Amino acid sequence: MGRIDIIKMQRKGPKENPKKKKAQPEQDAGAIDQKKAYFEKALQKNPSDWILYSNRAAFYSNMKLFKDSLEDAQRAILFNREWAEGYLYKGIAEFYEKKYEDALSSFERVHQLDPGHPQLMKNILKAHYRLEEAKRQRYGERLPDDFSKSLIEKVKLYPELHHYLEDKDFIEKLKSIDANPASLYLLMKDQKFQTKLNEVSAAVQAAMTAPIPINANPAEEEKSRGNQEYRSKNFEEAIKFYDSAIEKNPRELTYYYNKTAVFIEQKEFEKALSVCDDALKVIDRFQHTDAEKIAKIYARKGTIHRNLGDLLNAVVWLERSMAWASTATVREELDKVLEAKQKQDDKEYVNEEIGAKMREEGNQRYSNDLWEEAIRLYQEAIRRNPNDAKAYSNTALCALRLKQNQMALQMIEKALQIEPNYAKAVANKAKILEEMKDYARALQTYHFLVKLEPEKEEHKESIRRMEQKIDKTEQEKEKKQEEGIDDPMIRELLEDPEVKKILMMLQVNPDDPALQRLLESPEMASKVQKLIEAGILSLIHI
Repeated sequence: MGRIDIIKMQRKGPKENPKKKKAQPEQDAGAIDQKKAYFEKALQKNPSDWILYSNRAAFYSNMKLFKDSLEDAQRAILFNREWAEGYLYKGIAEFYEKKYEDALSSFERVHQLDPGHPQLMKNILKAHYRLEEAKRQRYGERLPDDFSKSLIEKVKLYPELHHYLEDKDFIEKLKSIDANPASLYLLMKDQKFQTKLNEVSAAVQAAMTAPIPINANPAEEEKSRGNQEYRSKNFEEAIKFYDSAIEKNPRELTYYYNKTAVFIEQKEFEKALSVCDDALKVIDRFQHTDAEKIAKIYARKGTIHRNLGDLLNAVVWLERSMAWASTATVREELDKVLEAKQKQDDKEYVNEEIGAKMREEGNQRYSNDLWEEAIRLYQEAIRRNPNDAKAYSNTALCALRLKQNQMALQMIEKALQIEPNYAKAVANKAKILEEMKDYARALQTYHFLVKLEPEKEEHKESIRRMEQKIDKTEQEKEKKQEEGIDDPMIRELLEDPEVKKILMMLQVNPDDPALQRLLESPEMASKVQKLIEAGILSLIHI
């Protein structure tokens, strides 16, 4: 088709009103230098890290330093030819450097690696348009063979231009141009059609030539609307907006995190867990390095497992979160889960049947005089059944055999806390006290045993034996005291003013702190010990 002189296609959008132009804040030079220094330091440590190069390319792109951005994007691609972000920033830089053919190639590579990348198709179209425009400027303007079809397809790409498609008469006339190019000359005599065609062409051109949004994130608006619905407790609507945000930008972890919050509020924990798993796939697919966002996803998964009662996995994911970014909130939750897990483990470990089996094995070891092995089995029986009074009582007997009297007494007391009227445990307590030469308490215990088993003569015989031992002990004590008083060294101690003071304090207030300080003196402690050995201190105190 020949050169078109009748139509002057508008290639400039509407002029911007300078009064409406917003002032752009100046970049903080200090912050920029700080970021540059950060990247330099990081790349010195990891000179082949394509993610760092890609991130710095994005930074330079923000600063409109497109040559620097292009260099870093190319380095990122050099180290990882499957890294879509590298090709994305390479394409953006090439676009602004007016290397439209190269930009188109880069964007098409992004499309191959990540078809769902937000704004990708618009970027491809813009690069394609600029490339065609450059060709037209070079070779002269010629109307393409599919002019009408191409124009209509471009209108469909932009929702704000869809109202042009509602003009059926205009669309039908436009389509006729491709079928019969010569009809254009007749149509251009129609002032209404000519005006509409110029208007549509200008609108499409304005939309296509708008600057590529360097950090475009069209999903943010959907996320904000989702947050509003969430705060208003309109959970179903919130989920729709978060899903829309994910569809527009599937790599942003925040949208998945927010969506899990909705399901948690609804007590739909399995659904929340599924969303977390989707986020984990995104982390793996796009090789995310944002520690804070990754930690939040891990922590959220741990929280969901806790709500599902799976405390083991809750601990696993909360610990992973702490490894990425330690926060007080997650630390507190982890401590609570660990405490609950310990209680759960203890509860699950309890098994009376296994405990009884362990106790019987312990009895066999006891019969063979293998008391230490018996204690180990009795302790396992107690862990399996903390209310097994027999296991505590049998442990006490083993300890008594091993001359561990204090342990024996502690174990038998625990047995009696569980079963106060357990006659065998009461008898064992009396034996332990007798072995410890605490005859008075042993006598009381035997009296209680008689009440429990009045028919057994052996208990009454034990009472008589204890009474005899108490009498004998008293006689020996009196004799020892008399001998002590006759001892010149003891009489000398009794005349010591400091000793007299201590003896007086023992009678009046044995808990006096001043008395305890006096007894801390090694010399005074030695004197008091001699009086105790002689039986004098006990006699005076009584």
